[in-house]
Amino acid sequence: MRTGSKSTSLDCPWSCGEICVILTQFAREIGYFILTLIFNLKKMFSGKKSPPLGKPGVDKPPSTTTKRVCFVRHGQGEHNRSPKYWSLVDSALNEKGKEQVLELNEKLKPHLKDFDLVVTSPISRAVQTMQGGFKGYTGRIGVNPMLRERLGAPCDFGTPRSELVRKFPEMANYEGIEAMPEIWWSTSFEADLPERVEALKAWIHARPEKTIALVGHGGFFGRILGYHLKNCGVAWVDMSAPASASAHEMV
Repeated sequence: MRTGSKSTSLDCPWSCGEICVILTQFAREIGYFILTLIFNLKKMFSGKKSPPLGKPGVDKPPSTTTKRVCFVRHGQGEHNRSPKYWSLVDSALNEKGKEQVLELNEKLKPHLKDFDLVVTSPISRAVQTMQGGFKGYTGRIGVNPMLRERLGAPCDFGTPRSELVRKFPEMANYEGIEAMPEIWWSTSFEADLPERVEALKAWIHARPEKTIALVGHGGFFGRILGYHLKNCGVAWVDMSAPASASAHEMV
C-alpha cells in the first residue's frame, strides 16, 4: 500500500530587505572595480603617477624611512558577523571587537611614543578602535572624513558631526572636527572613490609629520594596501615623501 507523503516548507533565513542590501553592496563593488580600472587606465595613458607607496610591513615600523604610516583597521563591528547585519547604520564595535581593541593596545604600546599624529575615520567603530587601541598615547589626534569606508551598505553610513561630538565628547578637541560638514559621509554610490584614494595618498605625503597612524576600514584601505586587513589588523608602510610636499589642512 502506498503511503502519502507530507510536504515540508523551508523558511528563508533572509528577509527581502536584507537580500536587497546584500545585492546592492555587490553591485556597488562591481561599479567601484570598473571605476578604478578606468581611472588607472586614464592615469597610465596620461603619464600621471600616484605618490609613491612603499612595501607594507607586518608587525613593526620600518627601521629607516622618510615617513612611516601605520594603517589600522577597526575592530569587529556587529555588521562584520554576517551580511544579515549590513543594514545597521554606523555599526559600532561588538564584544569581540572590544576584545580585539584591547589586544591591539597591547600590540601598539611599544610604539605609542613614536607617533607624531593619530587620525581616525569619523565612523563610530573606527573612533572606538582609535580611543581604545591607542590608549596611553598623549600626542595629537585628528579626524578626517577621507578615511571613511567606501559606501557599500547602510553600515557604512555615518553619524552627523554634532551627534558624534555628543557621543564621543573627546572628539570636540580632535584636529579637523571643526572643518567637517554635518553630513560628512557618502549617501550614494561614490563615483569619485578612486579620486578619494589618490587624495588621501597625497594628503599623507603632504603632512609634515614623520610617523602617522591612520585608523579606518578594510574596504577603503584595501584600495591602498592591495589587500584586506583583518579586524584590528595593522600594516606599517614605508613611504618616500616627494620633495615638493607641503602641509595641508585636515578636511
